Amino acid sequence: MIDLLQESKKIVEINSITYESNRDIVNYLLPHLKSLNLSVELQKGSLYGKEQFNIIAHKGPYQGPALLFNTHVDTVSAGDFSLWDKTGGNPFRATVCGDKIYGLGTADVKLDAICKIKALEKFSQTEFKNPFYLILTYGEESGLVGAKQILEEKKISPKYAVVGEPSNLNIVYAHKGHSVLEITLTDSKAEKLPAKSPYLRLDFLGQSAHASTPDLGINALEQAFEFIKNRKSAFKMVSLEGGELVNVIPDKACLKIRTTEKILPIDKKYSVAQEESTQVLYQWSAPFHAAFDEWYALLKKTAQNFKKEGLAEFDPPYTLLNLALAKTQGNEFKLTVALRTLPTFQSDEFMSLLNQSLLEIQNKYPDIPMTCTRIRESQPMKTDVSSKLIRQARAILQDMGLQDILITKSGSTEASIYAHMGAEVFVWGPGIAHGNIHRPNEFNYIYQLNHAVTFYEKLIQTFCVKGV
Repeated sequence: MIDLLQESKKIVEINSITYESNRDIVNYLLPHLKSLNLSVELQKGSLYGKEQFNIIAHKGPYQGPALLFNTHVDTVSAGDFSLWDKTGGNPFRATVCGDKIYGLGTADVKLDAICKIKALEKFSQTEFKNPFYLILTYGEESGLVGAKQILEEKKISPKYAVVGEPSNLNIVYAHKGHSVLEITLTDSKAEKLPAKSPYLRLDFLGQSAHASTPDLGINALEQAFEFIKNRKSAFKMVSLEGGELVNVIPDKACLKIRTTEKILPIDKKYSVAQEESTQVLYQWSAPFHAAFDEWYALLKKTAQNFKKEGLAEFDPPYTLLNLALAKTQGNEFKLTVALRTLPTFQSDEFMSLLNQSLLEIQNKYPDIPMTCTRIRESQPMKTDVSSKLIRQARAILQDMGLQDILITKSGSTEASIYAHMGAEVFVWGPGIAHGNIHRPNEFNYIYQLNHAVTFYEKLIQTFCVKGV
């Protein structure tokens, strides 16, 4: 018998950060799945130069309306370990306090995988009338990479899909899309600096949060951009770096500048240090500074324009634009911008207008070539609330004595992949997302984990054993 709490602690201990190989967590989960009379297949992939695996577990026939459960087992980075005071400074040490369990991935979303495996335990000796799949994916935090591989290789075609994400046990019938853009500026007039050139290093301090709820965080990159905009005449830029993943509000940014003015640190905003270059650096030219200023103003205006059109069912009710990642290499600067898009968002039309605006800026500064590329996109998802899957799920929640609340989600999930396959799909899971995930001291409720096991058992009973 699987001990839900003990297995939850063990899976948190396994480092499955999205830019590391997920081999360890796969090796841990495989024996559990094989012991439940499931046929198990590994689908090999690669991400950040590391081997990755999707786990595809199957039970029952291969023909008929299939029910699919999906959970990703990768997590975002833990960030500053010292901020995890609920776990003694170690985000991989699951810590129980009352009815809460703390640790990286407790809510988003590794413990949901254990709940689903625990639910399957009840059916290890039961015949299924309809097909069942449990999909445990890699790379969700890096653009739904694992789920997209399943779509591309056409491994399965579910009729019904339930995607695990913390929803406070509410049914998410619709969510936003996620579009990621990379904007590059190259300074052909940049001045190459000699070795050991002095510069000031400013480290901006923000607060991480899920990128779909930027109001809960402080974007360190935006702080650096505002500093540049307000004081650009007082210094020359050398480099700007910040961010780790596109779906996390960056809590750190590093700006290197050259100036003769004295710049004092501001507590809780940025620190200042004098350093010397140990590698080749470039000092950006006056035209680059001017182009950079206009380009940033364009992004701010775009973000404000998004707020003029919205859908009240979402919170926030408009498309979001976040500065996610910044990277300087030689005389080239790259900024990754993440959009959380409404179902009404016209992606191709937006890209055309944005590129036209960037071209107008570039024509003013011919020595500063610019490019804007959409590097990946996940579509919004919306399922009819009268669909069989949602009707049955609501009836199960009512039978359990729980509220059958329908909500939307500002983030994007792997549900969009299964919706693209033609499945009825919703997002559901134990734990809360708002103000909890992608931050230190992430937690889940133990009582919700137990409810999740029962809910998944009843879904399997309804769709696979009875075969409604």
